[in-house]
Amino acid sequence: MSVNSNTSLVIEDNITTAAITEKVTWQLITTAEVQITAAGAVLSQDEKSLKVENLSHANIAMNLVSLDPPPFELDRRIEGLKRLEINIPVSAAEEGKINIKVRLSGS
Repeated sequence: MSVNSNTSLVIEDNITTAAITEKVTWQLITTAEVQITAAGAVLSQDEKSLKVENLSHANIAMNLVSLDPPPFELDRRIEGLKRLEINIPVSAAEEGKINIKVRLSGS
């Protein structure tokens, strides 16, 4: 993780894939309102917003998955819970490694 400014940081994950890996999923769990954009997504809550930018795989769109109701019966129910995700196919790996960079910036 690196701080770009007072209102921005970059999260970087370096993943080593295995022979059985089909895809790698980066995810962020939130109860905020989410709007998918060309560069990623914008989360809005309590009159504040957070921009989530997919820096490393700009050609892969973010997906939004509702977790309300939760996927499993024993999971706790949280109203409006959702998962923002980037699904990266193993074909994007270089020498068995996938580097993921996501910028979070407030406004």
